[in-house]
Formats: sequence, C-alpha cells, structure tokens
Amino acid sequence: MTIDCCLITTNAQSKLPFLEQCVASLAPYTDMFTQKIMSVDLFPDGVFLDWYDRFRNDGWTVLSKTVAPRGSITLNQKRVIDHARSDMILYVEDDIRVRALPKQSTIEKIFTQGIIHGKKAGFVCFNTHVFKHFTQNPPHVIDAICNLDNYI
Repeated sequence: MTIDCCLITTNAQSKLPFLEQCVASLAPYTDMFTQKIMSVDLFPDGVFLDWYDRFRNDGWTVLSKTVAPRGSITLNQKRVIDHARSDMILYVEDDIRVRALPKQSTIEKIFTQGIIHGKKAGFVCFNTHVFKHFTQNPPHVIDAICNLDNYI
C-alpha cells in the first residue's frame, strides 16, 4: 500500500512560517510517502515561486497556478490530488502541524481489515476542530460526528 503526501498552500508572505512548520512536522514521515506533492496558489503580491526551491531540493514536487477569483482553494485541492498516484493520500494544508502519524502497518490494517466496529475505514480525519464547523448540518450528521464510538 502506497501513500502520497499532498499539501496545499499559497505564496502569501503571512503563510510561509506556517508552511515551513508544516513541512518540518512531516519530515520524520517522509520515508512513508511515495511522493510529496505541494500545490501553491500564486497571489500577485506573494513571494516568487523560486522561494519554493527549498522544498523541491528536499524531494517535493511543487505545482502552482495563479489564484482563481472563485473556487481557488477547491481547484488547489483538486490539482494536488490529481497528481497523486498512490493507493492512499495524506492530505495536509499549510497551517497544520503533524504531531504523530500511525505506523504504515497500522494505516494498512485500518483500511484493509474490519477493525472499527467490524468495518474497514474509507477515510480518516485527523482534524481536531470539526465540532465547531458542524452546527448547521442535519441532526444525524451532527450525531455521527459527536458520537465518540465512531472514532478509533
């Protein structure tokens, strides 16, 4: 089972420290990834694309496109995911710092064996702030999110 790391970011000066922290937090896991792919939305007042050479030199594929007036983040997500060629994707945004990832053998077990209430996982979310974003969803969705039995 292969895993590609897919990261999205922008060239906004204010985002660069977060991006550097994010990439540094992923460094202990780079052997786990078949590819490391970064997609950059380019704003006219942001840093030049050559700033990202530091990541290219560290094995990242860096994709870029001028920011679109509408739907830019979605297009950035699609661009990075379209370039993935692995069985699985670790999707990360530039303001995330990864404290720990499961061992690859654990990840494979989660997706291939029925260990979660007899079911295989199809999607794993490490997002810890979902509760504040799910107040307008139908009650059954909120119940599923808030039910801690649905988590490993």
